[in-house]
Amino acid sequence: MCSLRGFAAFSEMTEPEEVLAILHQHHEALAELVFRYEGTLHRFAGEQLTVLFNDPLPCPDPGQRAVELALDMRDRARELSGGWRKLGHQLEFVAGIAMGYATLGKIGVEARFEYEAVGTVMDLAAGLCAEAAPNQILIGQRVFAKVGNDVQTEALGDLDLRDLGHPVTVCSVVARKRPVRPPSPQDDTLVLTAREREVAALIARGYSNRDIANELVIADGTAANHVQHILDKLGFDTRAQIAAWAAEHHLAGAAST
Repeated sequence: MCSLRGFAAFSEMTEPEEVLAILHQHHEALAELVFRYEGTLHRFAGEQLTVLFNDPLPCPDPGQRAVELALDMRDRARELSGGWRKLGHQLEFVAGIAMGYATLGKIGVEARFEYEAVGTVMDLAAGLCAEAAPNQILIGQRVFAKVGNDVQTEALGDLDLRDLGHPVTVCSVVARKRPVRPPSPQDDTLVLTAREREVAALIARGYSNRDIANELVIADGTAANHVQHILDKLGFDTRAQIAAWAAEHHLAGAAST
C-alpha cells in the first residue's frame, strides 16, 4: 500500500478541483509503474493505492517486485512533490509492503461486485503504510527475508502498528544495492503485461468488457482500463485491431477458461 503523507491537511485547505487534479497526477504516474511491474492495481482510495502481486497471475518474486515498484514509485513521487511544493502543497510518498496469505475473491451484491483481499497481511501493509514517515518505505520481516541482500535497509526494531495486536519487526528500505529494472521485452507481445495479453486473447474470442470482467473476476472498470491500455500501447483505435493482433500473435487460445 502507498499513500501521500499530508493529504488530509491538504484536502481540507484546498479547493476540490485542485485536489482532484493532484490525485489524477498521482494516480496516473504510479499506476503506469504498477502495470510495468505486472502488479494488480487492487484499489484506489483517495490518495491511497493498494497493489497485489501473485494474484490473480502467478509471480515468482512478489516481494522483490513489490520493493522495486515502491522504490520507482518513490522516485516518481519525489518529482511530483517538487512541483506541488511550488504550489504550496506538502505531499510526500509513503509505502508499506507485507507478504503473507490472504483470501481473495468477489464480494458484494448482484448490482456491484468488488474483487477483495482479506487477511492479516492486508492489515500489516496498511499499518506499515500508516506508520511510514515522508518518503519512507516500510517492510515486514517476510519481505526483508526475500530482499535483504538486494537493498539497503535500516532496522527500526519492533513497532506497534494500527489494527495489529502484537509488535511487528520492521525495516525501512533506503536504496538499491545495485540497479535493477524489469527486463526489456524480447518480443513485441511483451509490450503488454501478462494480464493485458490475457485480455487481448479474450477480445479475440469475442468477449465484451463485461464478459472479460466476469471471466477474470475483476471490476468492469478495470477491464475497460486494460482494454484502453492495450489500445494505447499498440497504437490501435478499435477492438477489432486488438483481435486481429492477438490472432496474428497466436494469443487467441491463450486465455484461461
